[in-house]
Amino acid sequence: VVADEETAKDVWALAKFLSRERVKHFVLVPSLLQAILKLDDEALSGLDCVRCWLAGGERLEPELEFAFHARFLTYTTPWSNMALATLRKPAIFAPLT
Repeated sequence: VVADEETAKDVWALAKFLSRERVKHFVLVPSLLQAILKLDDEALSGLDCVRCWLAGGERLEPELEFAFHARFLTYTTPWSNMALATLRKPAIFAPLT
């Protein structure tokens, strides 16, 4: 499903749309993820339906990643454990030089 333009511009309406449509995969930029995490518990509670969050197009700051994991992470991998334990991103996410 794709949200209409008006819904996409309103973070609260977008969260309700995702919940109502039971969206399982969501692609977004980190700045939108940050805005979503600022929503109240009522709006956030409906987003547990999203099982795959794909954030890209902007730098994902470690603080935002940790805030996301604290609210939505329902499973983990060795890579995310390493990132959380060392407060760094795993090498697989490092920029190519």
